[in-house]
Amino acid sequence: AVGGVDFLTGGYPAEYGDRMSGVMDISTVTGTGENINSVALSTLNARLYSEGSFNSDRGRWLVSARGWYPATILESSGVTREDLLTDYYDLLAKVDHRVSERSWLSGNILLAYDNLTFQTQDAEEFERVKAQYRSYDLWLNLRTDWKPALFSQTVLAGGRIRRDRTGSVIDIEEGTKEVDDHRDFDYVALRQDWSYTVSDRHYLKWGINLKVQDSEYDYWNELVVTDPEIIGDGDPIVETTEVLTTPSGQNYGAYLAHRFQAIEKIFVELGLRWDHQTFTDESQLSPRVNLLYEANPRTQLRFAWGRFHQSQRLNELLIEDGDTQFYPAQRAEHW
Repeated sequence: AVGGVDFLTGGYPAEYGDRMSGVMDISTVTGTGENINSVALSTLNARLYSEGSFNSDRGRWLVSARGWYPATILESSGVTREDLLTDYYDLLAKVDHRVSERSWLSGNILLAYDNLTFQTQDAEEFERVKAQYRSYDLWLNLRTDWKPALFSQTVLAGGRIRRDRTGSVIDIEEGTKEVDDHRDFDYVALRQDWSYTVSDRHYLKWGINLKVQDSEYDYWNELVVTDPEIIGDGDPIVETTEVLTTPSGQNYGAYLAHRFQAIEKIFVELGLRWDHQTFTDESQLSPRVNLLYEANPRTQLRFAWGRFHQSQRLNELLIEDGDTQFYPAQRAEHW
C-alpha cells in the first residue's frame, strides 16, 4: 500500500517545517486500476489487500488490513497468553477519483490498534501492566493542475490518538503501587502547497499550514509501601498524585522557496519558513539553502545549509514527572 518513501536526514527544503533532525515522507500507492485481491494467513499474522477501479476507470480504491498476534511464539518460549497478551491491527483504505479534467480528489482513512498486557500472580503477589494505543486519521487530498506550469495540493485532515495505560503492583515489599494513565489528543489540520514553473531555469513553490489541537491528560499515581516494622514513627512512603489538564492550541506555518539554475550544472534553492505555536506564544524563522551540482549524468553532489526548529507537541507533556509546562522550540543548524 506504500507508493513511495522520501527519507531526508538533514538539510531538507522549506516545505518541511517544525522538524529538527529528519523527515520521513510516505505516500500511498496510486493503484493500477486492475482488480487485485489477496489474502494471507499464518499463525502469527493475517493480511487482506484489495484494489480496483470504478466509474469507467475515473475512480480507484484500495484496502489494506493487517493483524499481528504472536501467541504461538510466546507459548513456544514458555510464556502463556495468561502471562502476556499482545496484538496489533491496522487498516488503510483509500478512494481516489478524478473530479474534473484537471483535478483528482482522494479520501483516506488509517486506523491502528496496539495492545500489550502482562500479568503474573502467585499466593503472595499480583502484578499487572496494560497499555493500549489507538490512532484514527482521516484526510482528503485535492490535487489540481491549473495549467501545465501551475499545480496545487490541498489536504484537510483530522484524527485522534488515544493512549490507556494502567499499571498496578500489589506487594513488592509491602506496597500497593498503581499508575493509571489516560491521554486523548485530537487535531484538525489544513495544508496547501503550490508550485509554479516560471521558465526552464526558474521554479517557485510556496504554501501554508494550520493545525488546531486539543488534548486531555488524566494521570493517577499511588505508592503506599509501609512496613518498617509496621510503620513505627509514621511515613515509609505514601505518595498520591492526581493530574487532570486539558491544554489546547494552534500551529501555523508558511514557506516560500525559489529554485533556479545558477550556471550550467549548478542548481540552487533558496527558501524561508515561518512557524508559530499559540500554546507557547512563540514564532520561528528558518532560512534554508540547497545546492545541487550535476558532475555528470550518473553523479550528483548536494550541499545544504539551514536553520531548523521543532516545537514540543501538544501530546508530549511529561506529566508522569509532574511537568505540565510547554517549553520553547528546539533549534538546530544543519550543514
